[in-house]
Amino acid sequence: MLLTFGASYSVGAQMASVSAVLPFLLAAKGISWAAGLLYPVFSIGFIAGNALSPPVISRLGRRQNVVIATAAATIAVLTACIAAADLRDVLVAPIFLLASLVIGCAMGIANNAYAEIISRMLDRERRNRLLLNQEAIGAVLTVAGTLLILPLMSGRDPVEGRIDVLWLGAAAMVAACVAAAIVGPTTSGTLKPPTRFIDDYREGVTVVRTQSWYRLFVLTQIVFVPIGLSMTFFSLRAAMAHPDKAGSLHVLVISSAAGLLAGSFLWRRVFTRFGVRGMLVMSGITSSAAALVCLANEMIPGGELLWVHGVVFFLATLANAATGAATVSWISAFATEEHRATLISFAAALAAVVSTVLGAALGWLAQATAAIWPVLIVLALAVLATTVAIRAPDRPPVATT
Repeated sequence: MLLTFGASYSVGAQMASVSAVLPFLLAAKGISWAAGLLYPVFSIGFIAGNALSPPVISRLGRRQNVVIATAAATIAVLTACIAAADLRDVLVAPIFLLASLVIGCAMGIANNAYAEIISRMLDRERRNRLLLNQEAIGAVLTVAGTLLILPLMSGRDPVEGRIDVLWLGAAAMVAACVAAAIVGPTTSGTLKPPTRFIDDYREGVTVVRTQSWYRLFVLTQIVFVPIGLSMTFFSLRAAMAHPDKAGSLHVLVISSAAGLLAGSFLWRRVFTRFGVRGMLVMSGITSSAAALVCLANEMIPGGELLWVHGVVFFLATLANAATGAATVSWISAFATEEHRATLISFAAALAAVVSTVLGAALGWLAQATAAIWPVLIVLALAVLATTVAIRAPDRPPVATT
């Protein structure tokens, strides 16, 4: 049931992605100003969810499956509300923004609760295998579901056809809710005492001041923020280039899922041979390649090609898929188990703050479709991330901090 939950949750998150699908839908309706704010608003909600998760998780004790079930149900309802608002063209911008905020909060709480559940029920090897398998299965299901609804696009209004993706996402989250309910309370592992967000923040600041490896880790987290945000940027560029083309969003969803599937196999092998540094450097290079392909596409005489946008999305998703795994591997090697979750959470909170500001800026830049200089800025940020990644560890030592 853990695998079923993880795969269904992954499908729902991809089908109603705040970084790709929702910005595309808003930009296609001509509400570009709100499309650029979706990910920053989501980041604010995610920070709030991280802050709320310790008391919520500790209050429910071993019944943390209730947390992830409630979060999945909440996201399913909000995704359905977004679809209805888009279909009926009623309060579209406010509903998209408010739903993104609450989805971010729900995901912030759910991610921490799910991490607690699998850490108690599974050993490290089985835990890593579960995470890799659920990501791969989720990507396959996303591609399959999208391909099934593509034939239904013929002769339909492009707007209604795009909303089918959201209905599928809501259904997947309902399936995740049911799977979480079946999982039941955890019966193994020890319960950790709850921590306050302010205590985690203080511990993170202390480690930043005293440990040079963690300062480099946080810096790398921050400069890699644009790698994740590039998906929103490219989504907006594609939406404004193909606003009325049937199946355009479906192509991007399939490309994104294919990138996740490829990443689940590629990055394991890269890490085995080249370590954390190899993963991050290749992630930066892949993101740079996505920007170069986008630049070439926008310079094509006679208009941009949708399938090339699909290639851009594939590369951007592939690049982003490496950062999370590299982050966990890096900090797991340097930090002891009792400090690991706090240090990951602290760095993630800082990255989310940067995402709030930078996401709004990139969302605004993406709207300058008549110029290529916004793409050059995204390319420069990817090159900067690659340069910083060269300083990342290759084969980290055993954790001591």
